[in-house]
Amino acid sequence: MGLLKNVGEPLRINLLEQQFIPVKTLKVNRKKPIWMTHKVLRAVSRKRKVYRKYKDANHPAYVQAERKAKSLIRTAKREFERKLAKKIKEDRK
Repeated sequence: MGLLKNVGEPLRINLLEQQFIPVKTLKVNRKKPIWMTHKVLRAVSRKRKVYRKYKDANHPAYVQAERKAKSLIRTAKREFERKLAKKIKEDRK
Protein backbone atom coordinates (compact mmCIF):
# COMPACT_ATOMS: atom_id res chain seq x y z
CA MET A 1 0.00 0.00 0.00
CA GLY A 2 3.01 2.31 0.43
CA LEU A 3 3.26 2.76 -3.34
CA LEU A 4 -0.38 3.82 -3.66
CA LYS A 5 -0.34 6.64 -1.08
CA ASN A 6 0.80 9.30 -3.56
CA VAL A 7 -1.68 8.27 -6.29
CA GLY A 8 -5.08 10.02 -6.66
CA GLU A 9 -8.15 8.30 -5.23
CA PRO A 10 -9.86 7.27 -8.52
CA LEU A 11 -6.64 5.91 -9.97
CA ARG A 12 -5.91 4.06 -6.75
CA ILE A 13 -9.32 2.41 -6.81
CA ASN A 14 -8.80 1.34 -10.44
CA LEU A 15 -5.39 -0.15 -9.65
CA LEU A 16 -6.76 -2.06 -6.66
CA GLU A 17 -9.73 -3.22 -8.72
CA GLN A 18 -7.49 -4.58 -11.47
CA GLN A 19 -5.24 -6.28 -8.96
CA PHE A 20 -7.75 -7.93 -6.62
CA ILE A 21 -11.07 -8.36 -8.44
CA PRO A 22 -11.12 -11.27 -10.90
CA VAL A 23 -12.66 -10.75 -14.31
CA LYS A 24 -15.33 -13.28 -15.18
CA THR A 25 -16.88 -13.58 -18.62
CA LEU A 26 -20.48 -14.73 -18.82
CA LYS A 27 -21.63 -17.10 -21.53
CA VAL A 28 -25.14 -16.82 -22.87
CA ASN A 29 -26.42 -20.29 -23.57
CA ARG A 30 -29.55 -20.08 -25.68
CA LYS A 31 -30.04 -23.67 -26.63
CA LYS A 32 -33.46 -24.91 -27.49
CA PRO A 33 -35.00 -27.90 -25.72
CA ILE A 34 -34.22 -31.30 -27.26
CA TRP A 35 -37.79 -31.89 -28.40
CA MET A 36 -38.15 -28.50 -30.09
CA THR A 37 -37.88 -28.63 -33.86
CA HIS A 38 -36.95 -25.65 -36.00
CA LYS A 39 -40.52 -25.46 -37.25
CA VAL A 40 -41.75 -25.06 -33.66
CA LEU A 41 -39.04 -22.50 -32.95
CA ARG A 42 -40.15 -20.43 -35.95
CA ALA A 43 -43.80 -20.64 -34.88
CA VAL A 44 -43.00 -19.49 -31.34
CA SER A 45 -40.87 -16.60 -32.58
CA ARG A 46 -43.64 -15.61 -34.99
CA LYS A 47 -46.15 -15.65 -32.13
CA ARG A 48 -43.89 -13.35 -30.11
CA LYS A 49 -43.37 -11.07 -33.09
CA VAL A 50 -47.12 -10.76 -33.69
CA TYR A 51 -47.71 -9.99 -30.03
CA ARG A 52 -45.04 -7.27 -30.07
CA LYS A 53 -46.71 -5.78 -33.13
CA TYR A 54 -50.26 -5.64 -31.77
CA LYS A 55 -49.68 -5.83 -27.99
CA ASP A 56 -53.07 -7.48 -27.63
CA ALA A 57 -53.61 -11.13 -26.70
CA ASN A 58 -57.10 -11.04 -28.21
CA HIS A 59 -56.07 -9.83 -31.66
CA PRO A 60 -57.07 -12.39 -34.32
CA ALA A 61 -53.55 -12.60 -35.79
CA TYR A 62 -52.06 -13.32 -32.36
CA VAL A 63 -54.75 -15.87 -31.49
CA GLN A 64 -54.07 -17.70 -34.74
CA ALA A 65 -50.28 -17.65 -34.22
CA GLU A 66 -50.72 -18.84 -30.63
CA ARG A 67 -52.93 -21.76 -31.64
CA LYS A 68 -50.50 -22.83 -34.35
CA ALA A 69 -47.52 -22.62 -31.98
CA LYS A 70 -49.37 -24.51 -29.26
CA SER A 71 -50.38 -27.32 -31.59
CA LEU A 72 -46.86 -27.59 -33.06
CA ILE A 73 -45.38 -27.72 -29.55
CA ARG A 74 -47.75 -30.52 -28.58
CA THR A 75 -47.00 -32.58 -31.69
CA ALA A 76 -43.24 -32.05 -31.40
CA LYS A 77 -43.24 -33.22 -27.78
CA ARG A 78 -45.39 -36.21 -28.68
CA GLU A 79 -43.13 -37.17 -31.60
CA PHE A 80 -40.03 -36.83 -29.45
CA GLU A 81 -41.52 -39.13 -26.80
CA ARG A 82 -42.56 -41.66 -29.47
CA LYS A 83 -39.07 -41.74 -30.97
CA LEU A 84 -37.56 -42.07 -27.51
CA ALA A 85 -39.85 -44.98 -26.63
CA LYS A 86 -39.18 -46.67 -29.97
CA LYS A 87 -35.38 -46.46 -29.62
CA ILE A 88 -35.23 -47.37 -25.91
CA LYS A 89 -34.11 -50.96 -26.57
CA GLU A 90 -31.09 -50.00 -28.70
CA ASP A 91 -30.20 -46.69 -27.08
CA ARG A 92 -30.19 -47.22 -23.31
CA LYS A 93 -28.23 -44.52 -21.57
